[in-house]
Amino acid sequence: MFLHRPGDQAQFSEGLRCQLASHGRLRTLIDQVLNDPLGDWNSAGLAESIAVTPRHFQRLFRQQLQMTPFEFLTRLRLESARRLLAESDASLAQIAEHCRVGGAEQLRRQFQRRYGLAPSAYRARFGRAAANSETREAS
Repeated sequence: MFLHRPGDQAQFSEGLRCQLASHGRLRTLIDQVLNDPLGDWNSAGLAESIAVTPRHFQRLFRQQLQMTPFEFLTRLRLESARRLLAESDASLAQIAEHCRVGGAEQLRRQFQRRYGLAPSAYRARFGRAAANSETREAS
């Protein structure tokens, strides 16, 4: 099994990795967040939903997933942005607003940091226009 697909595409989603790493009450919570990654989530509300203090919630999250709840939500939202870049013609500002990652510039910086390339480069490489031109070339 490959960890990466050709073209630098991740084999597994961040959500799947977190589902596999979590257990107990945190697993149930991860499933809820994965069903609505763009929801209005915050650490205090998430902690309350599994009946633990915010501090204990942070510890649980870090212990099981090796990241903070904020990092988890950011990764899920960037994954959603990545999908939209490939599947739609929406502007970077529209995608940033929809995916709740701030403005276009913040999305650009976070995307570059997470995936190692600019959103425009990602769209050029994996977007619908790139897929359509590959299909035409193969014909």
